[in-house]
Amino acid sequence: MHLVRLLLLSIRNGEMTWEEVNDWRLALHKQFDEAHESTKLPDRPDYVWANDYLIRCRKGMVR
Repeated sequence: MHLVRLLLLSIRNGEMTWEEVNDWRLALHKQFDEAHESTKLPDRPDYVWANDYLIRCRKGMVR
């Protein structure tokens, strides 16, 4: 994460050329596509389970 922060700061400060930014963007897309192809995650999150879990956690914090 630290490297990502440095890269984003470099972009903000104008220290990276557009070509470098675009190369990084394309590399990120490639990583995302590779991860997406090999993931076992469902297409959509289980919203009911996640909401129930958050409610239980919040109630546990109050007790």
